[in-house]
Amino acid sequence: MLNIEKVTEQYILKFLFCLYPNSFNDVEFAEFANYMLFFLFLRIPGQILKILDNHKQDLDFNYIKKVLENPVSDDIDLNEAYKKIETIRGYTKTKRSILDSIKVGIENYK
Repeated sequence: MLNIEKVTEQYILKFLFCLYPNSFNDVEFAEFANYMLFFLFLRIPGQILKILDNHKQDLDFNYIKKVLENPVSDDIDLNEAYKKIETIRGYTKTKRSILDSIKVGIENYK
């Protein structure tokens, strides 16, 4: 069983580099990636924000925000993800941008 709290920054970064428009042409991958992104924000929000903040210029950050605006799983508590991210200190601009995208996702998923 994977202990998500012990996943290294390198593995998370590799996953985040997979989040770009062409990768979502595969429906199964798109659903998995969408679920996993929210799962990571639920379990290790501070680590994800730190990685996004440090590597925003290298990642397709706008596409990652678009993924958050379009959740695909009933199994993810979007409000809980929002609350957990909201409590993290620092990364103000990145955090605000992510929270805005999740807020759109909450509205889109109703």
